[in-house]
Amino acid sequence: MQRLSRHLLEQILALDEDALVVTDRNGSDHPIIYVNAAFEQLTGYGRDEVVGQNCRFLQGEETDPAQIATLRKAVADSQACAVQLINYRKDGSPFLNHLQLAPLRETRGGVRYYLGRMRAAEDWQASAAKPNRTVDRTDAQGLLDIAKFRSLANRDLGIARRQKTQLCILLFRIAHLDLYRTTFGNQAAESCLRMVGGRIGGGLRRAGDLCARLDAETFVALVLGQAERESAQFARNIADQVRGMALHNPRSPEKFIVVDTSVAGGIPTAEDSIESLIASAAAAL
Repeated sequence: MQRLSRHLLEQILALDEDALVVTDRNGSDHPIIYVNAAFEQLTGYGRDEVVGQNCRFLQGEETDPAQIATLRKAVADSQACAVQLINYRKDGSPFLNHLQLAPLRETRGGVRYYLGRMRAAEDWQASAAKPNRTVDRTDAQGLLDIAKFRSLANRDLGIARRQKTQLCILLFRIAHLDLYRTTFGNQAAESCLRMVGGRIGGGLRRAGDLCARLDAETFVALVLGQAERESAQFARNIADQVRGMALHNPRSPEKFIVVDTSVAGGIPTAEDSIESLIASAAAAL
């Protein structure tokens, strides 16, 4: 297989919309060896300022030590992880960083380099500054509060019933989350849930699709105008995207975070309700 040159690889990474950073575990103090343009834009630091430095310069007084401990353990164990922590830009302004860390395995299986993918919660500052305001969404992933989801879902159910339109409920349950929680701790598990929720919510294609966290390990989505078979394939595609995140779950049979999916729906009848559709989908998980 032909290998891409370093020049081509850097062009590919430069086009990524997420901030990327590559570090060398074997170097003195685990230094940064590469950042892309999105990293420079997000943090305000130029490449020349950060290459050779440890990533801790992004930390500050509100950075959670437990999240840093999770990162350090993952690196020590040559594993991937996902955390959510407060970092600071060059101008001192904080941002909530959804960070995915993944080892880059060499041909012989060893790990020297790590890739960090950073995504900022753009609405975090506003929500943190105004904690008492009423919002439709609960987090940076754009997921609805479950009460708001039920309200909008019941509205859509009435529309689908009147117009005889297909309506489907999709469930996504994280498999073996208890093992992930045991391995990495509660905060890491909650961060994992947010990362997975973001990927599920991002996989929904239309503005009218709804998504919320249903319980401690399950997400629920609603799609209109799509038959049950099509929705089931749609759910499987999203599940593949979650697996592609490569969130390591070493004690699970799959070794990575995966989601089980189920779908219930069709053209709703007078007897159907959102709760009954959710129950039907849950029974199929």
